[in-house]
Amino acid sequence: MDTHIVFYLDLCLTVNGTLVSTGGYGGGANTARYLAACPSCVWIEYPQALAAKRWYSTQASLPDGKFFVIGGRDALNYEYIPEEGQNNKKLFDSLLLKQTDDPDENNLYPFVWLNTDGNLFIFANNRSILLNPKSNQVIKEFPQLPGGTRNYPGSGSSALLPIQLYMNNAKVIPADVLVCGGSKQDAYNRAGKKDFEPALKDCARISINSGKPRWKIEMMPTPRVMSDTVILPNGDVILVNGAKRGCSGWGYGKDPAFAPILYKPRVKRGTRFKELAASAIPRMYHSIAIALPDGKVLVGGSNTNDGYRYNVEFPTELRVEKFSPPYLDPALANMRPKIVNNATPKQIKYGKVFKVKVELNQKDVTKENLKAHMLAPSFTTHSISMNMRMLLLGVASVNPSGGNSFEIQAAAPPNGNLAPPGYYLLFAVYKGVPSIGEWIQIDGEVNEDASEKPVKGTKKRGRGTKDEEVNGDASEKLVKGTKKSKRGTKGKKKCVTSPHEVEDDAEVDAKETENPKTNEEKKKGVTPPREVQQQVEDDAETNEDGEGNEDASKKHVKFTKKHGR
Repeated sequence: MDTHIVFYLDLCLTVNGTLVSTGGYGGGANTARYLAACPSCVWIEYPQALAAKRWYSTQASLPDGKFFVIGGRDALNYEYIPEEGQNNKKLFDSLLLKQTDDPDENNLYPFVWLNTDGNLFIFANNRSILLNPKSNQVIKEFPQLPGGTRNYPGSGSSALLPIQLYMNNAKVIPADVLVCGGSKQDAYNRAGKKDFEPALKDCARISINSGKPRWKIEMMPTPRVMSDTVILPNGDVILVNGAKRGCSGWGYGKDPAFAPILYKPRVKRGTRFKELAASAIPRMYHSIAIALPDGKVLVGGSNTNDGYRYNVEFPTELRVEKFSPPYLDPALANMRPKIVNNATPKQIKYGKVFKVKVELNQKDVTKENLKAHMLAPSFTTHSISMNMRMLLLGVASVNPSGGNSFEIQAAAPPNGNLAPPGYYLLFAVYKGVPSIGEWIQIDGEVNEDASEKPVKGTKKRGRGTKDEEVNGDASEKLVKGTKKSKRGTKGKKKCVTSPHEVEDDAEVDAKETENPKTNEEKKKGVTPPREVQQQVEDDAETNEDGEGNEDASKKHVKFTKKHGR
């Protein structure tokens, strides 16, 4: 694959493990590339596969295993990646991108997360929508997130928080999105004049399936821009890399953020953040981080220079590090499960119960403290982790299996809305301490009936909110009352957020993780299934797994260096 320069591209994996790369710089911007999973396989390129040039764009997996790609420089639209060998000719204008475009292009690399209902949550600059990829209708617009810009070059970071599943799931499965850090709206322009503004210190979270979604704001220990957000195998989140001032760009960041920040999604607001042991290596622009099967976090990169430069403030960085999260404290080694590889399936089907055999030298082992998690492999670049996704599986039982062995009976995700077909890392997690991950595949038999069922109480939308196909006749309205605007900031309608739509961390957090379906049933006097009741109770309380190794986490947080050439 040496035909084109391919930096600043997108990547996804197909159901069979083929790597699909799209876009990039210059002549490669319309290209789709494929690398099958075999030792002798080589890249295959299709230079005209995309209808628009994609540079700084975002790619996302869909419930049926196909792919969606949106944005990029001068590409205020989206499209669907065609089958291998075919060329796509159909584009859809994105009013979200048009209305969030500004002189600094703060809507590049938009955050895209597949919601639990099969729709796409798309965040660009400071605004977000829910898009139906089947009808191309915008079915919801979320409140504006104030404070600054969150996408490249403002470069905050984001995660779809772990999705809790049960043996019997509610119609509406909660999904929370986290957006942390970023920069002021004019940070890029100011950095070009050597004025490096402080990065944003806030971290915002929204329940996108709530009847009245609103951003809930907390403050991180330090400001952060250009950080990488990584979901850990136990369901916690770590923010690593980046700077405290400036934004993305060649030499546009200052004051490295050396210390990672741990975020515990299921404990109460005000107690979720904890600063961990610092690295000695600045990880600025062009850094990456990704979770590994052994539970560590691979950290690499950093180059704020246009080329390889070493006698500068932030030299081109060729060293790689591994960060050990708190659960890898040696004192917790006997709590670490081990998945028995030859007694655990390599492939599972949607909605089916399967067995995970683990070895664990503990006496107190129950379905309440031994869990099964699935983590999708992500593609990380420029503070965005495309397709990062964790499923906390429903567990029917945990039974002794002779000696120090136990058998977890877990339910596979019900459909592709929750977990697109393909490969995942499977972890057994005991009281917050994960095993080494094992690869497992969800086959491509998508349960269309399950993924197409409407949420109870949701009305079918008409065509009035459909994103316009290029040169088509569909309405360009994003939501009712939103005016069409041209590219740029002039003449744009301001999105005013009412006070109840954004909360800070001083508020009482009693409703933070409510299940809309459960609340509806309570009003009607209907008793929801026990597991759904437990889901609401669990999410409203402190997660004991998150606290189980709190003291130990103070002992063991370290980086180990691995030098490049």
